[in-house]
Amino acid sequence: MFHSLLRPLAVVCCLFLAACAGHAGKEASPEMATVQAKMGYFTVISVATQPETGLVLPALLYKNQDVSPITDPMRSLSASPEVQDFPLPGCESVTVEMFTGGANCCFGYYLLTSCPDGSSAAYIEPRNGGLDNAQHALRAYPLDDPTFFYYEPKSQKSVNKLSLSRVESPRITRFLVFENNAWRADKPGELPAAYTSLLAQTRKDKDVNRTAKAISMTYYTLMIGGNDAAAARVLKRSLPGTYAPLASVILADIKAAVAEFDPVRNLDISK
Repeated sequence: MFHSLLRPLAVVCCLFLAACAGHAGKEASPEMATVQAKMGYFTVISVATQPETGLVLPALLYKNQDVSPITDPMRSLSASPEVQDFPLPGCESVTVEMFTGGANCCFGYYLLTSCPDGSSAAYIEPRNGGLDNAQHALRAYPLDDPTFFYYEPKSQKSVNKLSLSRVESPRITRFLVFENNAWRADKPGELPAAYTSLLAQTRKDKDVNRTAKAISMTYYTLMIGGNDAAAARVLKRSLPGTYAPLASVILADIKAAVAEFDPVRNLDISK
């Protein structure tokens, strides 16, 4: 079972002191370690390397071995409740959110899964977007694609320059799926029903910026499995006329975002 413990754990910390010593503002001690999450063979602890600033260094242990990919301190850690029978029957998963600090940035995540035939650990690099709760029906985690936050197309030659603020920017959803005992980003056409629903929701949303809506609808059209021509028609119909000269540039950026979205770093825990 998953446990959230707010007490020092000297035994676990001692395994990590050597790893954190190079990042600590001063010498770390067992009293500075706190267990944040424990599931199966996984343990996540935080070491207060800079007590005066409140920063902590997260550590991921698997079978008491340090497999941490993180070398920079974080502002805070927060573990989600354990999810049973997810993403497959007999499996259990948990996420640990890590906040770097700042008004809009950034959140990174550990995504830990334990199944009868093995365990897996993934790291989501700190980004502007967030990882949402597990979706049992899809057997997937929703995740923001922040590509179009503060969006400005490159090489704008039109008089009306496009520049979206954070509030105006589209918040586009992608999904992480589990395959071959590892998490990865979903592919176009893999979850058509989910993206059909997102497209319908976006189309009905009257509060979102019109350009952001056009970008989101075009993105979701591609993720449903639509071809480039279908995406181009959606963008042409929905993009404000002011930015019509930028349609081809925007479409190229959307196609690149769909193809290049790859936020998951699967960790080697076999050592």
